[in-house]
Amino acid sequence: PPRDGSPASLFVGLRTPAPALRGRRSTSSALAHVDDLVLAQGLHPARAFRERGREADVKAFVRRSLLDAYATAGRLKEAADTKETGVRYPSNDLGLRLVSRLIRAGFHTRVFYVEQTGYDTHYSQLPDHARLLGELGGALRAFLDDLGSAGLAARGAVLAFSEFGRRVAANGS
Repeated sequence: PPRDGSPASLFVGLRTPAPALRGRRSTSSALAHVDDLVLAQGLHPARAFRERGREADVKAFVRRSLLDAYATAGRLKEAADTKETGVRYPSNDLGLRLVSRLIRAGFHTRVFYVEQTGYDTHYSQLPDHARLLGELGGALRAFLDDLGSAGLAARGAVLAFSEFGRRVAANGS
């Protein structure tokens, strides 16, 4: 896990994060918008945990987890204040604009996971796939241009994959 308390992986989207992001020794977070985890003004989480005496292991774990979440929320607030680079993203940026903001804000998260759905096409496969791949290409182009303009393009890699691999027999037709 990153030493600065950033989550090891971050899923950007509205769906349930992929099982591939879960690990025994690392934490993963999920959000759809940068404001999802930003704390309300005036909230001081450290005050909520002042307590005398010995704490049970579970209580200490929960307290550490909450403090880590609050620290991440504070860092997300910084990311929300990060200036845009002027790179134009398509209307469906697949969450890559947010990922760029987090990277430029200094998040040390190692894996950012975004997804694009809709590839389960049948009778209209050709036009639907052309549209989907156009969206993917446009979002990736803007993302890489954005990182390039910040001098960060060489610090990462993009992996695109599809899990949609049924065979004709398994598909039933």
